[in-house]
Amino acid sequence: MLNDPGLSEALTRHGLTPQPTTRAEFAAFMRKEYDQWGAIARARKLTAE
Repeated sequence: MLNDPGLSEALTRHGLTPQPTTRAEFAAFMRKEYDQWGAIARARKLTAE
């Protein structure tokens, strides 16, 4: 999908940088983000309302 020029242009117009990856790379990225932001939320004792 990110190889579609129209989609890439639309994302870029909204300030995003399309970065096509493999499923494994995306899963690793998401795990890292989850762990990082989860640790911050727990340290700050943040909860969903």
